[in-house]
Amino acid sequence: MRSARNVLIAPHAVSFLSELSVNWQTLRVCLKVGLAVGLAYLLTYGERSHNSLYAVLTAALIVGENFGEDLNQSLVRLVGTLLGAGVGVVFLVTLGVDIWGVVAAAIVAAVLSRLIKLEQLSRVTLAVCMVTLLIRPDHVVSYGLYRFLNTLIGAGVGLGVSLLVWPVRAEVAATQAVSKLLLLASHVLETVGKPPPEGEEETDQTELQLGKVFKAIRDARREGQVFRTSATATAERAILGGQVGLGAIAVASGCERLRQNASAAPFVAAVTKASGRLAERVVALTKRADSAPTYEPFPEMPTPPADADLNATEGVLMAGVIGELRVIASALAVLERVNVKPTKHEVADQAKEDKAKGA
Repeated sequence: MRSARNVLIAPHAVSFLSELSVNWQTLRVCLKVGLAVGLAYLLTYGERSHNSLYAVLTAALIVGENFGEDLNQSLVRLVGTLLGAGVGVVFLVTLGVDIWGVVAAAIVAAVLSRLIKLEQLSRVTLAVCMVTLLIRPDHVVSYGLYRFLNTLIGAGVGLGVSLLVWPVRAEVAATQAVSKLLLLASHVLETVGKPPPEGEEETDQTELQLGKVFKAIRDARREGQVFRTSATATAERAILGGQVGLGAIAVASGCERLRQNASAAPFVAAVTKASGRLAERVVALTKRADSAPTYEPFPEMPTPPADADLNATEGVLMAGVIGELRVIASALAVLERVNVKPTKHEVADQAKEDKAKGA
């Protein structure tokens, strides 16, 4: 009885352990966070450990996947701290700590932070404003200055660790994000015309990866402002990869709707065939590293059946599916002509991951 139970539990245990496995890139980020936190703590410890709180928090929150992302986070933390502390001091001096003062300060902090085009700024501003109002109202000016200086130290430590210890440029992260998106898009294209898998995991992961790709464009642009470099090529590649990912989701969703009409079966079968060819091209593109560019012929596109019993929505949907297939094929035709060489950091990361898998 016990052996039978072990047989049932073992596969689930192996699956759980595989999900817990950490690749080298993730481990590297975790080690950098620990280093940044330790340095910030040592620099701002003072006489009591709580003196280092804001420097440690800032350093921990700034260190991310690449230097461009860290620049965005540091800017948000510094601007949010300065703005929130300023609003908190003004309202504490004028209205004091009461219900109307707290509400008014929150509204003003939210409005001002939304006028500045920085993602997540309002959350940081509101948090700092409330802390300034409620934690140390008797030493508000000195406390606000103390918090800003500690935040500045934490930001400096976090950026220093990000730039000097295992540095990852945003353009490298964008290339990796696009490669993963293309691989997920190929899986979605392979499911076109077939019953959707339980949970639609491929589509969900593709949607999440699309967000990461467009975030990588923003990080690359922010990084380019510091290093005086252009992120145009990175953005173009990311946009083309995004077109493939979005198109794959649209084609799969459209065919799932059309499968409900039996008269549209020939069209769905033709789309399935074209999607399969495009999926093969996507897979070949993700595996190509330094080889010569390949020039694939434009796939034969399906046409809406003239005698099918379709309503207006289904007719428009067929045209939309054909349009998305053309967009995917055009984006791939451009990407197939781009020869992207892996950087030394990517080569080192891949070697360490292959070594870990072999072990």
